[in-house]
Amino acid sequence: MENIDRKAAELMAEFRKIGDRYMQWQDNLAHEKMSALSKHDGSVIFFLGQDGECTMSELALKIRLTVSSATLIVDRLVERGLVSRHRSLEDRRVVRVALTDEGAGLHRVVADTILGLGRAMLMALDEREQDQLLSLYRKITAALPRT
Repeated sequence: MENIDRKAAELMAEFRKIGDRYMQWQDNLAHEKMSALSKHDGSVIFFLGQDGECTMSELALKIRLTVSSATLIVDRLVERGLVSRHRSLEDRRVVRVALTDEGAGLHRVVADTILGLGRAMLMALDEREQDQLLSLYRKITAALPRT
């Protein structure tokens, strides 16, 4: 059991390094390409661009914030013309949000940049190692408990 604990600690240290570098990259993206949007703003743009229109409750779950916090973020993005909101036709209490054309353009920049980061990570490996890495991540993802 000692060996697995040592390896688990090493694995988590590597994840932390990747996470730190990802956060540095995300900060640079926010300043250079996203007109100084916050990380949460970028998350909203990313999820709406990837998943499409959704309710405020669904969006809050995706970005892991309360509905009231998500509402403040969406308010800012609506003011900037990146997101639109409207009431559901089926239930007027439900607010739905979506990207505007300008927001969709920004999503393409974000998605291309994220793909570039993934590409940079994979380029450190040969093709066989890339396939192994993806296979291992799929196996790990399948084994992790769902919350």
